[in-house]
Amino acid sequence: MLARSRTDTCQFAAKPVPFHTKIRTSRMLASACKKYLFTLLIAVMIHSAITENIDPPIPCVSVQTCVDDLNVTKGVTCTDGYCVCENDGQMKNCSSSNIQHNKTAGFTIFQTCKIDQNCGVNNTICNTTKSQCECRKGYVLSSSKRECLKKADALDFPCTDNIQCLAYLPNTTCQNNQCACIPGYHFVTNACYKTIDVGKSCKRSEECAHVSGAICTDRNVCDCAEATMINMDRKKCLRVAEDILEECEEDVQCTKSFPNMLCVNRKCQCQSGYHFEHTEKQCYNNKKLDEPCGNTYDCYQEENESVMEKAVICEKNVCVCAENYERKDDRCVSKGSHLLPVLPIFLVTIICFISFILD
Repeated sequence: MLARSRTDTCQFAAKPVPFHTKIRTSRMLASACKKYLFTLLIAVMIHSAITENIDPPIPCVSVQTCVDDLNVTKGVTCTDGYCVCENDGQMKNCSSSNIQHNKTAGFTIFQTCKIDQNCGVNNTICNTTKSQCECRKGYVLSSSKRECLKKADALDFPCTDNIQCLAYLPNTTCQNNQCACIPGYHFVTNACYKTIDVGKSCKRSEECAHVSGAICTDRNVCDCAEATMINMDRKKCLRVAEDILEECEEDVQCTKSFPNMLCVNRKCQCQSGYHFEHTEKQCYNNKKLDEPCGNTYDCYQEENESVMEKAVICEKNVCVCAENYERKDDRCVSKGSHLLPVLPIFLVTIICFISFILD
C-alpha cells in the first residue's frame, strides 16, 4: 500500500514550466507595471495641478510639438516630455496661464490655433473650423490687434477704442470715453447723419433734423416746414404769427408777417410808437394831429383806438379831425360831446317838471 501511494504522489507532481512561457509572462507583468506607474504618475500630476490651482503641463515629444500645439515660437522647449515656456525670466511648464502671459504681446487675429489656449487673450476663442483665433461673440478686435474689446450697443457706451463704436454704428467715434457721432454728424432715428444747415443741399430729412422742425424739401434743400421759420440761433423752427397778440418766443415770429411788430411778454405786439390797423393787419407809425401822413392809417389818437370810426384822418398829407369831430386843444372830439356833462342835469330837470304838472 505504501509503494502504491508513492507512485500516486509522483503522478500528481507539477510539471516543469517551459522557459519561453516564463519570458512571456515576465514581459506581460513588466508592461502592466509600466502602464500602472504611468497612470499613477498622470494621476499624481493632475492631483497636484488641482491642489495647487494651476493648469496641467502639456506633453511633447520635441520642440516642434510645442511650437505646433501652442503656436509659440519663442522661449519654448521640450524638456522631460513636457513643453517648458519662459515666464518672468524662469522656465516653467507651459500651462494655459503661461501661454496667456507670453502671447498677449504678440497676439494677432487670424493666427492659427488648435485650442482656445493657443489664442491666449481674454475674450478670444479658437475657431476650429478655420483653425484661426477670433474674438468671441459680442467683442471686437482692437485697433492694435492685441485685444478683444466689448462691442458698443448704444451711443454713450463706455469705450476706449473707436472700433467699439464703429462695430455698432457707422460714422461714430470714441470721444471722452463714450461713443458719439463723429464731428459734422448728428444722431437721429438710430443712425448718425451728416449735419446739413438750413438753406443747404440735402438728400433726406434726417440730415436736417438737428434743427427741430426742419425738413429736406422737394427742392432738396434743408428748410423749415410751411408756416414756420428758423430761430436766431438756427437750432429750431418757430411758428410764424398770423395775427396780433399771438404767442411767440422771438421777434422773428412776429416780424415775418408783420413789419414793426415785436415779441413783447411772449405776445406779438406793435413796437413802441406804432399802432395796429385791423383792416390792414399792419403796424403803422403813430402820426398825431397836424403831423404829416401818407394815408389815413398813419393818423392815430390813442383814446380812439377801440372805436371803429377814426377821429383823425389824413387829408392833404396832414392829420386832421375827421367829419363829425372837432378840434379841442391837440385832440379831436365828437361834435356835441361838450354837452355831455350837462345832459344828466337837463334830464333830471325835465323829469321833475313833468312830475309837477301831473300832480
